[in-house]
Amino acid sequence: MKFIYDRSFFFSIFLMLMITGCSRPDLPAPHYRAAALDPPDRMIVEKKVGDVRYLSIEGFEHIKVDRYLLERVDSYKELQGITAKKAFIKSFLQDAFALNEQVITDVANKLPESDLTIFFHSAPNQEEKVWDDDDLPDPNVPGDTTRERFINAYRKHADKEFEKELSGLSSLETEARVDEYWYYFLDNVEKSILTRGRTTRLLTTAPLIPVIYAWIWYIALTEDREPHIPEFSERTTFYPEKESQNIDPALLTDDWALLEYYAPVFILEKAANPTYDSAIDRFGEVWMDGSDINDATPQVDTEKPTVYAYVDHTQQGEDVIQQLIYTRWYPEHPKLRSYDPEAGHMDGWTLRISLNKKNQPLLFESVANCGCYYKVFPTERLENWSREEYPEKLSGKSFHLENEITGKIDVVIPELLSFEDNPTQKPVAYYSAGKHHLETIRPIEKMELVDLTAPRESYQLQSYDSLESLPFHDYHICLFDENGLVRKAHRPECTLLKPSGLFHAGHPRQRNTQMIYFDQAVFDDNRLLETYLRLPAKAFSGDR
Repeated sequence: MKFIYDRSFFFSIFLMLMITGCSRPDLPAPHYRAAALDPPDRMIVEKKVGDVRYLSIEGFEHIKVDRYLLERVDSYKELQGITAKKAFIKSFLQDAFALNEQVITDVANKLPESDLTIFFHSAPNQEEKVWDDDDLPDPNVPGDTTRERFINAYRKHADKEFEKELSGLSSLETEARVDEYWYYFLDNVEKSILTRGRTTRLLTTAPLIPVIYAWIWYIALTEDREPHIPEFSERTTFYPEKESQNIDPALLTDDWALLEYYAPVFILEKAANPTYDSAIDRFGEVWMDGSDINDATPQVDTEKPTVYAYVDHTQQGEDVIQQLIYTRWYPEHPKLRSYDPEAGHMDGWTLRISLNKKNQPLLFESVANCGCYYKVFPTERLENWSREEYPEKLSGKSFHLENEITGKIDVVIPELLSFEDNPTQKPVAYYSAGKHHLETIRPIEKMELVDLTAPRESYQLQSYDSLESLPFHDYHICLFDENGLVRKAHRPECTLLKPSGLFHAGHPRQRNTQMIYFDQAVFDDNRLLETYLRLPAKAFSGDR
């Protein structure tokens, strides 16, 4: 990440002026060139089709990093010797180069043919050509679309530039120069949207900061931490279209097979006399409406119940475990009182299931897609293991698993879940009408009798990837804008909490950009669970 913070902006400018003319690090080409976006990257910014999950590196063309790559950065400190360090950097750069090619390919699919045609021949707002003629593929190759030719031309140009980068790395002759190269690279990584601009927002609204933070802590301290019994007078039960196999989940090696195996049953409350359209309490398939990218507005087809899912692989202690993530989208969060800061277009919720190495569920997490209302539902066996390792609960805590984090909001654990080891332990999640809050989770074997007689519908399971590439006219568009925010989903809450420094608080967000407990933690941080919970040793190893 860049270590130039907003509050030190003027100092940084002064420092740069002081060192102008001084010798630069003897780094391999092309790092002597003036800092400027590569034409494709400039186009991404101008056309507003960037993906905030991928960070650029100033001065390093044709390379991008994401949170998965950045999680490897700390490993460099443990390396000894120039050979090991060069090998690490080379592998890192190769993965970052491959990631950038994926980004450019995705971008090309999100641009109209007309924009690609213009860009293919000249740089944006300039007369010069983007690439030299010898970089371009044969324009007479049959079957090539403008989009394909754009990607092929970019790839051809990028390959040449990247070879220069690797050659430059190879030419470094001392371990000190390799270290300098690596830390120069890291210092120029674009700042993440999770922290970008926060200091500026705080400074511009400074007089209101004490009031807003007092309100935030009031909400945190009065948050409901009790278990709930879903007393729904009317409800609808949604089952996945594909029934789970009655087999040992440890035998499942495919990500999608695991997602289908544990695909939850969702029970949605039906409001008796809603003051809003009852369809708002149904989730559905997302599609895009509008004339162009600036007008693009997401809609939800509640006649096509849909759950979007993906698998994340995260480090827990010495083990890499799988987390199954299921998200649903409602047409909106309805206005439930005269002034409702949470009301707005599109509403969504995420359910995450953490599995041990035997693919058994150990812990469930629920969060609104804006990052609000984060709650953890551990299994009883995880709590029992924690009790063995930590015989005494911390003061004021209800469970042995609960940790105390000084100066921060502690995790909310409403109850423990009695999930066993036997197969088909599918979770059942109960969601309220109106606010769409998660009330509780139960194993399917413990569904109440009334749930079995409630109206039953099925939902389709789709890849979360489809949300990031929705059909739109003759190209594709992401549900989320270049800042990771759901398009056209602003809320009064975004403005209300701006003095806190929060970035669009309450606004539904893209995966890998969600922050919880008023931005005190990142939902996708692989150290989240070990920070907020007193996890027993080897809890996820599958050996206990």
